[in-house]
Amino acid sequence: MKRKAVCIVFGFALISQAAAHGEIYKCVDPDTGRAVFSQIPCTHGTDPMDLDVHTPDASVAKSTAQRWREIGQQQERARTLAAAERRLEKLESQRDAELARIAARRRWANNNLAGATLENALAADNQAVIDKYAPLIDAAQRDLERLRYSSP
Repeated sequence: MKRKAVCIVFGFALISQAAAHGEIYKCVDPDTGRAVFSQIPCTHGTDPMDLDVHTPDASVAKSTAQRWREIGQQQERARTLAAAERRLEKLESQRDAELARIAARRRWANNNLAGATLENALAADNQAVIDKYAPLIDAAQRDLERLRYSSP
Protein backbone atom coordinates (compact mmCIF):
# COMPACT_ATOMS: atom_id res chain seq x y z
CA MET A 1 0.00 0.00 0.00
CA LYS A 2 2.86 2.36 0.81
CA ARG A 3 4.33 1.74 -2.63
CA LYS A 4 0.99 2.56 -4.25
CA ALA A 5 0.79 5.87 -2.38
CA VAL A 6 4.32 6.82 -3.41
CA CYS A 7 3.52 5.95 -7.03
CA ILE A 8 0.42 8.16 -6.92
CA VAL A 9 2.41 11.12 -5.55
CA PHE A 10 5.12 10.73 -8.18
CA GLY A 11 2.48 10.26 -10.88
CA PHE A 12 0.87 13.58 -9.99
CA ALA A 13 4.28 15.23 -9.95
CA LEU A 14 5.06 13.91 -13.42
CA ILE A 15 1.67 14.92 -14.77
CA SER A 16 2.02 18.44 -13.41
CA GLN A 17 5.51 18.72 -14.92
CA ALA A 18 4.28 17.41 -18.27
CA ALA A 19 1.49 19.98 -18.28
CA ALA A 20 3.91 22.73 -17.41
CA HIS A 21 6.21 21.92 -20.33
CA GLY A 22 3.60 21.14 -23.00
CA GLU A 23 1.06 23.31 -24.76
CA ILE A 24 -2.59 23.06 -23.82
CA TYR A 25 -5.39 23.95 -26.21
CA LYS A 26 -8.92 24.88 -25.23
CA CYS A 27 -11.36 23.76 -27.88
CA VAL A 28 -15.04 24.66 -27.80
CA ASP A 29 -17.39 22.29 -29.60
CA PRO A 30 -19.48 24.50 -31.93
CA ASP A 31 -22.54 22.23 -31.62
CA THR A 32 -22.71 21.82 -27.84
CA GLY A 33 -20.56 24.72 -26.64
CA ARG A 34 -18.71 22.29 -24.41
CA ALA A 35 -15.08 23.15 -23.64
CA VAL A 36 -12.47 20.42 -24.10
CA PHE A 37 -8.81 20.76 -23.16
CA SER A 38 -6.25 18.93 -25.25
CA GLN A 39 -2.54 18.72 -26.01
CA ILE A 40 -3.41 18.52 -29.69
CA PRO A 41 -4.55 21.65 -31.61
CA CYS A 42 -8.25 21.83 -32.40
CA THR A 43 -9.52 21.31 -35.94
CA HIS A 44 -11.15 24.75 -36.05
CA GLY A 45 -8.02 26.64 -35.02
CA THR A 46 -7.09 27.69 -31.53
CA ASP A 47 -4.06 29.27 -29.97
CA PRO A 48 -2.25 27.58 -27.12
CA MET A 49 -3.23 28.73 -23.63
CA ASP A 50 -0.83 30.08 -21.09
CA LEU A 51 -1.13 28.10 -17.89
CA ASP A 52 -0.08 29.23 -14.48
CA VAL A 53 1.08 25.91 -13.02
CA HIS A 54 1.39 25.85 -9.27
CA THR A 55 4.46 24.00 -8.10
CA PRO A 56 4.40 23.31 -4.37
CA ASP A 57 7.36 24.56 -2.40
CA ALA A 58 9.76 22.16 -0.71
CA SER A 59 8.12 22.41 2.71
CA VAL A 60 4.73 21.35 1.32
CA ALA A 61 6.31 18.44 -0.55
CA LYS A 62 8.22 17.42 2.58
CA SER A 63 5.12 17.55 4.81
CA THR A 64 3.13 15.58 2.23
CA ALA A 65 5.83 12.92 2.06
CA GLN A 66 5.91 12.77 5.88
CA ARG A 67 2.13 12.35 5.99
CA TRP A 68 2.31 9.48 3.48
CA ARG A 69 4.98 7.81 5.64
CA GLU A 70 2.75 8.17 8.70
CA ILE A 71 -0.21 6.68 6.83
CA GLY A 72 1.97 3.77 5.71
CA GLN A 73 3.12 3.17 9.29
CA GLN A 74 -0.47 3.25 10.55
CA GLN A 75 -1.54 0.76 7.91
CA GLU A 76 1.39 -1.54 8.71
CA ARG A 77 0.50 -1.40 12.42
CA ALA A 78 -3.14 -2.24 11.62
CA ARG A 79 -2.03 -5.21 9.48
CA THR A 80 0.28 -6.46 12.24
CA LEU A 81 -2.48 -6.13 14.83
CA ALA A 82 -4.98 -7.97 12.62
CA ALA A 83 -2.47 -10.79 12.03
CA ALA A 84 -1.91 -11.14 15.79
CA GLU A 85 -5.68 -11.29 16.36
CA ARG A 86 -6.04 -13.98 13.67
CA ARG A 87 -3.17 -15.97 15.20
CA LEU A 88 -4.85 -15.88 18.64
CA GLU A 89 -8.24 -16.86 17.20
CA LYS A 90 -6.66 -19.76 15.31
CA LEU A 91 -4.97 -21.11 18.46
CA GLU A 92 -8.19 -20.84 20.46
CA SER A 93 -10.12 -22.54 17.66
CA GLN A 94 -7.61 -25.41 17.46
CA ARG A 95 -7.75 -25.87 21.23
CA ASP A 96 -11.55 -25.85 21.23
CA ALA A 97 -11.69 -28.40 18.38
CA GLU A 98 -9.39 -30.79 20.24
CA LEU A 99 -11.38 -30.38 23.45
CA ALA A 100 -14.63 -31.03 21.54
CA ARG A 101 -13.21 -34.29 20.13
CA ILE A 102 -12.23 -35.41 23.62
CA ALA A 103 -15.67 -34.43 24.98
CA ALA A 104 -17.33 -36.53 22.28
CA ARG A 105 -15.16 -39.51 23.23
CA ARG A 106 -16.04 -38.96 26.91
CA ARG A 107 -19.75 -39.04 26.11
CA TRP A 108 -19.20 -42.32 24.28
CA ALA A 109 -17.17 -43.68 27.22
CA ASN A 110 -20.01 -42.91 29.65
CA ASN A 111 -22.21 -45.36 27.72
CA ASN A 112 -19.58 -48.09 27.73
CA LEU A 113 -18.85 -50.70 30.44
CA ALA A 114 -15.12 -50.11 30.17
CA GLY A 115 -15.82 -46.41 30.30
CA ALA A 116 -14.27 -45.74 33.70
CA THR A 117 -10.76 -46.55 32.51
CA LEU A 118 -11.27 -44.67 29.26
CA GLU A 119 -12.80 -41.74 31.15
CA ASN A 120 -9.63 -41.37 33.21
CA ALA A 121 -7.48 -41.47 30.07
CA LEU A 122 -9.69 -38.91 28.36
CA ALA A 123 -9.54 -36.62 31.38
CA ALA A 124 -5.75 -36.78 31.16
CA ASP A 125 -5.94 -36.06 27.41
CA ASN A 126 -8.22 -33.12 28.13
CA GLN A 127 -5.74 -31.65 30.60
CA ALA A 128 -2.88 -32.27 28.16
CA VAL A 129 -4.66 -30.25 25.46
CA ILE A 130 -5.31 -27.42 27.92
CA ASP A 131 -1.66 -27.49 29.02
CA LYS A 132 -0.48 -27.59 25.39
CA TYR A 133 -2.41 -24.51 24.30
CA ALA A 134 -2.22 -22.42 27.49
CA PRO A 135 1.33 -21.06 26.95
CA LEU A 136 0.72 -20.56 23.21
CA ILE A 137 -2.49 -18.64 23.79
CA ASP A 138 -0.95 -16.64 26.66
CA ALA A 139 1.98 -15.63 24.44
CA ALA A 140 -0.37 -14.68 21.60
CA GLN A 141 -2.50 -12.61 24.01
CA ARG A 142 0.58 -10.82 25.36
CA ASP A 143 1.74 -10.05 21.81
CA LEU A 144 -1.69 -8.72 20.93
CA GLU A 145 -1.84 -6.52 24.05
CA ARG A 146 1.69 -5.25 23.39
CA LEU A 147 0.68 -4.32 19.82
CA ARG A 148 -2.57 -2.69 20.92
CA TYR A 149 -0.98 -0.48 23.54
CA SER A 150 2.40 0.28 21.99
CA SER A 151 2.81 3.74 20.56
CA PRO A 152 2.46 3.87 16.76
